[in-house]
Amino acid sequence: TNKFLEQYEFLNNYNKELGLHSEICDINNQTKQPVGVTGFAYDGETAELGYLLLPEYFNKGYATESLRAVIDWAWKECGIRQFKAVVTRGNIGSEKVLSKCGLTHTDTLFKVHTIGEKLYDDLIYTLKV
Repeated sequence: TNKFLEQYEFLNNYNKELGLHSEICDINNQTKQPVGVTGFAYDGETAELGYLLLPEYFNKGYATESLRAVIDWAWKECGIRQFKAVVTRGNIGSEKVLSKCGLTHTDTLFKVHTIGEKLYDDLIYTLKV
């Protein structure tokens, strides 16, 4: 869909700005249609993880499955041992995904993210393998 392509292009451009990156396109096994992207940007020390799914695929396990696969691949194939992810406070679904993938909440950046004119905290999750 156009919405997916717009979101994919946004994430791809964001990753290019950060430098080294890797990403996978998440596919629905039944329909063979793209459902989102999962990937990371690597600065030589830490891989910053990210994922973006189309809303109709929320709460179906795609984020957890794809994030676990990316972490496993980055560790086994690239030797990356340190990961982090940033999630806006209140995004409970993403907090659960990160926890299921072994990341733990290690820091909070207060009132650094603006959505609509309201400031939100960013939660930092990390994993060392």
